[in-house]
Amino acid sequence: MSLDAPHSRDTPVSSLVILLKAPQRSKRRLAARIGEAGAAAAAFHLLACALEDASDWPGHVVLAPAEATDAAWLANSGPGPHDVVVQQGRTLGERISHIDAVLRSRGLERLIYIGADTCLAKAAQDVARKLLMFVAYRQHTRLHRREPEREGASLVFNQDTKETFQ
Repeated sequence: MSLDAPHSRDTPVSSLVILLKAPQRSKRRLAARIGEAGAAAAAFHLLACALEDASDWPGHVVLAPAEATDAAWLANSGPGPHDVVVQQGRTLGERISHIDAVLRSRGLERLIYIGADTCLAKAAQDVARKLLMFVAYRQHTRLHRREPEREGASLVFNQDTKETFQ
């Protein structure tokens, strides 16, 4: 599947939001198996890869550290000129909702959230595949159930659960 769709001035480009922790605080389950140093090294390389991939992103890139200490680490590591929004909340849903509200208040409308350990090429392919599934589902619903089209819709997906269409 090719994701090289041309962007015109009329086609808004999504902003990419990378959720992250400082490497020494990341990958806790891995640290339990291979040790702190190995887990920190793996997390560092995954984050470096995500930031390198993000440098080619055609839209706005936002870094979302989990805590203020992660933001301080980020400021000292010099990953480049990106906006930074520190996560707030107890659950992942609360943290993403906070980031979402902040970014939308700044005028950003199309947001894609990934973890720092996500391969961007695979993430983009997964998003595109699931969006196509969502469009097919919505068309099927309108054609076969004759339900009126609702304004807005959400697509929730997770590797560990089924896709959910609302």
